[in-house]
Amino acid sequence: MMTFTVVLLLVHALANNRASPLVQHVYNPLDYPLSEGDIVFRKGQSLVSNLVLLNDRSTDFSHVGIVCKLNGESHIIHAVPGEPDAEGKQVIKCDSPEEFFNPHKAQKFAIARLKLASETLRHKAATTAIEYFRQKLPFDGALDFKTDDKLYCTELVWKAWLKAGINITQNQFQPLKFNVVNDSIILPGHIFHSPLVTQIYP
Repeated sequence: MMTFTVVLLLVHALANNRASPLVQHVYNPLDYPLSEGDIVFRKGQSLVSNLVLLNDRSTDFSHVGIVCKLNGESHIIHAVPGEPDAEGKQVIKCDSPEEFFNPHKAQKFAIARLKLASETLRHKAATTAIEYFRQKLPFDGALDFKTDDKLYCTELVWKAWLKAGINITQNQFQPLKFNVVNDSIILPGHIFHSPLVTQIYP
């Protein structure tokens, strides 16, 4: 299998037509209050974002995370390459909404919520995501949702909600173009367009 880094360099050359100018899109928690289990989307500008957008024409978003509460404050758990921790490791991250939606990382963003999930189920999904973060699970560069020791962004959100008993993608998977990865992946559009999810912003 080609290394993920080499693949991204290849895709970057193919995906330049999806690039767009940075939009100063600022998150205001008073305008967009978050609840446990909410799913947040952003459109980035990195090589990984280009790879995702090249394979997912159904939405403009290239990255997702899940909202949890820590010490009464909203945080976003997500798996992303290129943002190592203090030790230089590519592991699950826990960011404030202001950091996650920072205009230098998010050209645009959206917030979605499960339509019929109870508060108990939302808490269970968020708690699972926190466990992934505390375990310091690494980013899954192979994009293999069949393993649990590493996670990529959509896989993390899908599995967190699956632990709560809700299959938000309804088992929608898609092979990557150019046969880069010899299996199927979960794309942001599979979550964004799920009939189980409703968009609350914008």
